[in-house]
Amino acid sequence: MEITPLTIELINGIIDSQQVAHRDVTFGRRLTILDMVYIDADEQSNFQAQKNDMIVRRAITKFGTLPIPVPLNLMLDMPRVDRLDLVRSYNRFMEESAGERQSEFISHDKVKVEFGLIKNEIVYDVATFGNQVTGHDELDAERQGLSGLGETVFLIGKEIAQLSQSDGPHTLEGPFPLELMGQFDAADLPTLRAAEGIWLNSFRRPGATLQGKFTGEANGNSDARTGQTRSGNTVVAD
Repeated sequence: MEITPLTIELINGIIDSQQVAHRDVTFGRRLTILDMVYIDADEQSNFQAQKNDMIVRRAITKFGTLPIPVPLNLMLDMPRVDRLDLVRSYNRFMEESAGERQSEFISHDKVKVEFGLIKNEIVYDVATFGNQVTGHDELDAERQGLSGLGETVFLIGKEIAQLSQSDGPHTLEGPFPLELMGQFDAADLPTLRAAEGIWLNSFRRPGATLQGKFTGEANGNSDARTGQTRSGNTVVAD
Protein backbone atom coordinates (compact mmCIF):
# COMPACT_ATOMS: atom_id res chain seq x y z
CA MET A 1 0.00 0.00 0.00
CA GLU A 2 1.39 3.35 -1.05
CA ILE A 3 1.32 6.03 1.63
CA THR A 4 1.69 9.74 1.03
CA PRO A 5 3.89 11.11 3.83
CA LEU A 6 2.90 14.18 5.81
CA THR A 7 5.65 16.64 6.75
CA ILE A 8 5.24 19.45 9.27
CA GLU A 9 7.49 22.00 10.94
CA LEU A 10 7.22 22.40 14.69
CA ILE A 11 7.51 25.76 16.43
CA ASN A 12 10.18 24.69 18.89
CA GLY A 13 11.00 21.07 18.14
CA ILE A 14 13.56 19.04 20.03
CA ILE A 15 16.87 20.61 21.06
CA ASP A 16 19.58 17.96 21.24
CA SER A 17 22.68 17.90 23.46
CA GLN A 18 24.61 19.85 20.81
CA GLN A 19 21.94 22.59 20.93
CA VAL A 20 20.76 21.66 17.45
CA ALA A 21 17.02 22.21 16.89
CA HIS A 22 15.09 19.44 15.14
CA ARG A 23 11.78 20.80 13.85
CA ASP A 24 10.98 19.00 10.58
CA VAL A 25 8.82 15.94 11.21
CA THR A 26 7.60 13.44 8.63
CA PHE A 27 4.81 10.97 9.26
CA GLY A 28 5.14 8.05 6.84
CA ARG A 29 4.22 4.82 8.60
CA ARG A 30 0.80 3.53 9.61
CA LEU A 31 0.60 1.60 12.86
CA THR A 32 -0.29 -2.07 12.96
CA ILE A 33 -2.26 -4.00 15.53
CA LEU A 34 1.04 -5.46 16.76
CA ASP A 35 2.30 -1.92 17.39
CA MET A 36 -0.72 -1.30 19.59
CA VAL A 37 -0.18 -4.59 21.42
CA TYR A 38 3.44 -3.71 22.17
CA ILE A 39 2.46 -0.24 23.39
CA ASP A 40 -0.32 -1.64 25.58
CA ALA A 41 2.09 -4.16 27.15
CA ASP A 42 4.65 -1.46 28.02
CA GLU A 43 4.17 -0.12 31.55
CA GLN A 44 5.11 3.35 30.32
CA SER A 45 1.78 3.47 28.47
CA ASN A 46 -0.07 3.45 31.81
CA PHE A 47 0.29 7.24 31.70
CA GLN A 48 -1.75 8.82 28.91
CA ALA A 49 0.85 11.48 28.07
CA GLN A 50 3.48 8.80 27.49
CA LYS A 51 1.03 6.55 25.64
CA ASN A 52 0.23 9.38 23.21
CA ASP A 53 3.94 9.84 22.51
CA MET A 54 4.50 6.10 22.11
CA ILE A 55 1.76 5.94 19.48
CA VAL A 56 2.76 9.10 17.63
CA ARG A 57 6.48 8.30 17.42
CA ARG A 58 5.82 4.93 15.74
CA ALA A 59 4.28 6.79 12.79
CA ILE A 60 7.22 9.19 12.48
CA THR A 61 9.79 8.28 9.84
CA LYS A 62 11.91 11.43 10.11
CA PHE A 63 12.43 13.94 12.92
CA GLY A 64 15.20 16.27 11.86
CA THR A 65 18.34 14.13 12.06
CA LEU A 66 17.38 12.37 15.29
CA PRO A 67 17.46 8.56 15.50
CA ILE A 68 14.13 6.84 14.79
CA PRO A 69 12.15 6.03 16.82
CA VAL A 70 12.71 9.20 18.79
CA PRO A 71 13.51 8.42 22.45
CA LEU A 72 10.48 8.87 24.69
CA ASN A 73 12.27 11.26 27.03
CA LEU A 74 12.96 13.63 24.12
CA MET A 75 9.31 13.53 23.10
CA LEU A 76 8.37 14.49 26.65
CA ASP A 77 10.87 17.37 26.62
CA MET A 78 8.89 19.25 23.98
CA PRO A 79 6.61 22.19 24.87
CA ARG A 80 2.88 21.48 24.90
CA VAL A 81 2.26 23.50 21.73
CA ASP A 82 4.54 21.15 19.77
CA ARG A 83 3.10 18.06 21.39
CA LEU A 84 -0.42 19.11 20.44
CA ASP A 85 0.69 19.78 16.87
CA LEU A 86 2.26 16.33 16.68
CA VAL A 87 -0.92 14.64 17.88
CA ARG A 88 -3.13 16.58 15.49
CA SER A 89 -0.77 15.92 12.60
CA TYR A 90 -0.64 12.23 13.46
CA ASN A 91 -4.43 12.03 13.43
CA ARG A 92 -4.51 13.91 10.13
CA PHE A 93 -1.91 11.55 8.62
CA MET A 94 -3.82 8.45 9.72
CA GLU A 95 -7.07 9.84 8.32
CA GLU A 96 -5.61 10.98 5.00
CA SER A 97 -3.58 7.81 4.44
CA ALA A 98 -6.72 5.73 4.98
CA GLY A 99 -8.23 7.33 1.89
CA GLU A 100 -11.79 6.31 1.05
CA ARG A 101 -11.61 2.93 2.79
CA GLN A 102 -14.64 2.00 4.87
CA SER A 103 -15.57 -0.91 7.09
CA GLU A 104 -18.88 -2.76 6.76
CA PHE A 105 -20.72 -5.08 9.12
CA ILE A 106 -22.02 -7.59 6.58
CA SER A 107 -23.84 -9.93 8.97
CA HIS A 108 -23.82 -11.03 12.60
CA ASP A 109 -20.65 -13.06 11.99
CA LYS A 110 -18.97 -11.31 9.07
CA VAL A 111 -17.26 -7.93 8.76
CA LYS A 112 -15.29 -6.08 6.12
CA VAL A 113 -12.43 -4.10 7.62
CA GLU A 114 -10.76 -1.05 6.13
CA PHE A 115 -7.34 -2.51 5.37
CA GLY A 116 -7.19 -6.24 6.03
CA LEU A 117 -4.33 -8.70 5.96
CA ILE A 118 -1.95 -8.62 3.00
CA LYS A 119 -0.44 -12.02 2.22
CA ASN A 120 1.38 -12.80 -1.03
CA GLU A 121 0.09 -9.48 -2.40
CA ILE A 122 -3.51 -10.58 -1.79
CA VAL A 123 -5.69 -8.44 0.49
CA TYR A 124 -7.93 -10.40 2.85
CA ASP A 125 -10.33 -7.77 4.17
CA VAL A 126 -13.36 -9.84 5.22
CA ALA A 127 -13.34 -11.69 8.55
CA THR A 128 -15.87 -14.39 9.38
CA PHE A 129 -16.26 -15.37 13.02
CA GLY A 130 -17.14 -18.99 13.76
CA ASN A 131 -14.90 -20.52 16.41
CA GLN A 132 -15.99 -20.17 20.04
CA VAL A 133 -13.09 -19.93 22.44
CA THR A 134 -13.15 -21.48 25.89
CA GLY A 135 -11.47 -20.97 29.21
CA HIS A 136 -8.67 -23.21 27.97
CA ASP A 137 -7.89 -20.62 25.28
CA GLU A 138 -7.90 -17.84 27.86
CA LEU A 139 -5.58 -19.91 30.03
CA ASP A 140 -3.34 -20.51 27.02
CA ALA A 141 -3.08 -16.76 26.48
CA GLU A 142 -2.15 -16.16 30.11
CA ARG A 143 0.44 -18.93 30.03
CA GLN A 144 2.03 -17.16 27.09
CA GLY A 145 2.26 -14.04 29.21
CA LEU A 146 -0.47 -12.22 27.31
CA SER A 147 -2.84 -9.76 28.95
CA GLY A 148 -4.81 -6.68 28.01
CA LEU A 149 -4.82 -5.95 24.31
CA GLY A 150 -2.46 -8.82 23.52
CA GLU A 151 -4.89 -11.33 25.02
CA THR A 152 -7.81 -9.69 23.20
CA VAL A 153 -6.15 -9.97 19.78
CA PHE A 154 -4.99 -13.52 20.54
CA LEU A 155 -8.57 -14.61 21.29
CA ILE A 156 -10.10 -12.76 18.34
CA GLY A 157 -7.63 -14.57 16.09
CA LYS A 158 -8.86 -17.87 17.44
CA GLU A 159 -12.51 -16.86 16.96
CA ILE A 160 -12.08 -15.97 13.29
CA ALA A 161 -12.90 -19.00 11.16
CA GLN A 162 -11.99 -17.50 7.81
CA LEU A 163 -10.43 -14.51 6.10
CA SER A 164 -11.54 -13.76 2.55
CA GLN A 165 -11.52 -11.10 -0.12
CA SER A 166 -14.29 -8.59 -0.66
CA ASP A 167 -13.45 -8.57 -4.36
CA GLY A 168 -11.88 -11.95 -5.06
CA PRO A 169 -12.09 -15.73 -4.51
CA HIS A 170 -9.15 -16.30 -2.21
CA THR A 171 -9.65 -17.43 1.39
CA LEU A 172 -7.54 -18.32 4.42
CA GLU A 173 -8.84 -20.72 7.05
CA GLY A 174 -8.55 -19.87 10.74
CA PRO A 175 -7.78 -19.78 13.54
CA PHE A 176 -5.05 -17.17 13.16
CA PRO A 177 -2.06 -16.65 15.52
CA LEU A 178 -1.28 -13.35 17.19
CA GLU A 179 1.70 -12.80 14.88
CA LEU A 180 -0.59 -12.86 11.84
CA MET A 181 -3.36 -10.79 13.45
CA GLY A 182 -0.74 -8.25 14.38
CA GLN A 183 -0.14 -7.51 10.71
CA PHE A 184 -3.56 -5.89 10.34
CA ASP A 185 -3.61 -2.11 10.29
CA ALA A 186 -4.36 -0.55 13.67
CA ALA A 187 -7.51 1.02 12.18
CA ASP A 188 -8.94 -2.49 11.77
CA LEU A 189 -8.72 -3.20 15.49
CA PRO A 190 -11.85 -1.35 16.72
CA THR A 191 -13.83 -2.85 13.82
CA LEU A 192 -12.76 -6.38 14.70
CA ARG A 193 -13.58 -5.80 18.37
CA ALA A 194 -17.02 -4.48 17.55
CA ALA A 195 -17.65 -7.39 15.16
CA GLU A 196 -16.64 -9.83 17.88
CA GLY A 197 -19.17 -8.24 20.22
CA ILE A 198 -21.95 -8.50 17.63
CA TRP A 199 -21.10 -12.15 16.99
CA LEU A 200 -21.00 -13.06 20.68
CA ASN A 201 -24.32 -11.30 21.32
CA SER A 202 -25.91 -13.31 18.49
CA PHE A 203 -25.77 -16.40 20.70
CA ARG A 204 -27.97 -14.80 23.36
CA ARG A 205 -31.74 -15.06 23.19
CA PRO A 206 -33.58 -11.98 21.88
CA GLY A 207 -33.85 -9.27 24.50
CA ALA A 208 -30.99 -10.70 26.53
CA THR A 209 -28.18 -8.73 24.90
CA LEU A 210 -25.55 -7.90 27.48
CA GLN A 211 -25.56 -4.21 28.30
CA GLY A 212 -22.44 -2.23 29.09
CA LYS A 213 -19.00 -3.73 29.28
CA PHE A 214 -18.33 -7.45 29.28
CA THR A 215 -15.69 -7.81 31.95
CA GLY A 216 -15.15 -11.53 31.86
CA GLU A 217 -13.98 -11.28 35.46
CA ALA A 218 -15.71 -12.11 38.71
CA ASN A 219 -14.59 -8.90 40.41
CA GLY A 220 -16.12 -6.73 37.69
CA ASN A 221 -12.88 -4.99 36.78
CA SER A 222 -12.78 -3.75 33.21
CA ASP A 223 -11.30 -6.29 30.84
CA ALA A 224 -10.03 -5.86 27.29
CA ARG A 225 -12.62 -8.31 25.89
CA THR A 226 -15.48 -5.82 25.68
CA GLY A 227 -16.42 -6.17 22.04
CA GLN A 228 -16.97 -2.42 21.96
CA THR A 229 -15.62 -0.13 19.27
CA ARG A 230 -12.54 1.76 20.34
CA SER A 231 -10.04 3.75 18.36
CA GLY A 232 -6.99 1.82 17.34
CA ASN A 233 -5.09 4.61 15.69
CA THR A 234 -5.91 7.99 17.18
CA VAL A 235 -4.96 9.73 20.39
CA VAL A 236 -6.63 12.45 22.41
CA ALA A 237 -5.13 15.87 21.81
CA ASP A 238 -6.19 17.50 25.06
